[in-house]
Amino acid sequence: MEPLGFVVFDGVGLGEDPSDFVVVGIPDPTSSNLSTAATVEQDWATLGDLSRDESGSLDCIAYAVDGDSDQKAARDRVFAAVAAIGAAVLSDLTLGGVPGLLWSGVRITHYDQSQSDFGAEAQISFQLGFRARI
Repeated sequence: MEPLGFVVFDGVGLGEDPSDFVVVGIPDPTSSNLSTAATVEQDWATLGDLSRDESGSLDCIAYAVDGDSDQKAARDRVFAAVAAIGAAVLSDLTLGGVPGLLWSGVRITHYDQSQSDFGAEAQISFQLGFRARI
């Protein structure tokens, strides 16, 4: 899925040409160091080692740039992309058939913006969260 024309990368894969993109599994696309892509916790759900509850989140970034230095335009596009991702998650509550999924959703953790040589930049850090009975 390419939300609203954004290029989607699974992990590191950015080029030198700034354009609108979403990065899955990277909390900071400017870092060259290893970083935590996701967190997962498991707890026993019932007595007797029969099942566990698993919850976690996957770190993602949505980025938009406006070459005309229009900050509002970049901000509107990046928020619209995250809203489209959230709507896609809500439209398939099993995330493509994950067994035992109890809930999933998108949580925005922070928004950053700047003006650079490329123009107005807008970036949203967000997490895809879930909880499942496994």
